[in-house]
Amino acid sequence: MKNDKERNPGNLDRWLLTYADLITLLLGFFVVLYTVSQISAARYKSVTRALQGAFGHGRVAAVHTDAMIPPIRVTRQMLSDTLTNAIDFALLDQPELRSAVTLVPQLDGIALRFQDRILFDLGEAKVKPEAEKLLLSLAGVLSRFPNRLRIDGHTDDLPIHNAKFVSNWQLSTARAANVAHVLHEKGGIDGERITVTAHSEFQPAVPNTSDENRATNRRVEVVVLDE
Repeated sequence: MKNDKERNPGNLDRWLLTYADLITLLLGFFVVLYTVSQISAARYKSVTRALQGAFGHGRVAAVHTDAMIPPIRVTRQMLSDTLTNAIDFALLDQPELRSAVTLVPQLDGIALRFQDRILFDLGEAKVKPEAEKLLLSLAGVLSRFPNRLRIDGHTDDLPIHNAKFVSNWQLSTARAANVAHVLHEKGGIDGERITVTAHSEFQPAVPNTSDENRATNRRVEVVVLDE
């Protein structure tokens, strides 16, 4: 009796077809996994259509990506962790300034609170060059999130009246606007995401009862608003 090889001499390499199909399916599987990991519905739809065209011989079924990929909600914890790491890295060479930048939870979001000494000279509203580097570093992080931003300017309760500013209203407005300018014009953050507000001395973080408290109240806050 002839053995199997003698009976079917033309079928010795049929296992290669199954193997090739397996490799092709695995490749498609990992491409889909990569696409999902990028959290991009548009990219997922494009790749899905391409895979369906390849595996379905050109027959493309309707793909409801909204049902497959639920929208990712940016949580405060995600923002807090990311921003904290960014601040630590940006101030790695200036550890003495780390205490001048804090994250403060608010009712409508989470605030990056900058004491005025890290951003401005005394009584000035122009952002210092070294402070621009910090803001641009943070802009690179903030641009990854879709959240709207509100830039709040605050002062202490000591009156100001000089050649540039006749009141704390003007000072707090100019400081907040200049921070917004850096984030938008130099940091590339969409201006439609940014709102500027000024509060003068009327929303202190702590009572204006000491020089230390007044230094805390002289601040600009970049509030990452809840979506």
